[in-house]
Amino acid sequence: MILAKQQQRRKDKKFQLLFEESPQPIWVLDSRGKEFLAVNRAAVRLYGYSQEEFRGLALNSLQTEEESRRFVAKMNETEHATPSSWRHRTKSGLMLEVEISTSSIR
Repeated sequence: MILAKQQQRRKDKKFQLLFEESPQPIWVLDSRGKEFLAVNRAAVRLYGYSQEEFRGLALNSLQTEEESRRFVAKMNETEHATPSSWRHRTKSGLMLEVEISTSSIR
């Protein structure tokens, strides 16, 4: 039992490292797809918000309200949606064309 817990902790640390150090921006959104629960360093660099600031943001802070609704609908279409293009706004107001892939986690 102790060995299994140790192995699980090592596995969790590896996944955390993959998430944090990925060169691609990664977010974890709540199940409604509106609030950021976690973001990696690449997302912080790209969008200009700190991790703490991201956790206080709603998705529509990066997207228009219409795009936000469309994104949530797209997330609900399938568990592993195909990549799609979106327009996002950085903290400085710069508009970006981004490609997003989604998947559900529990």
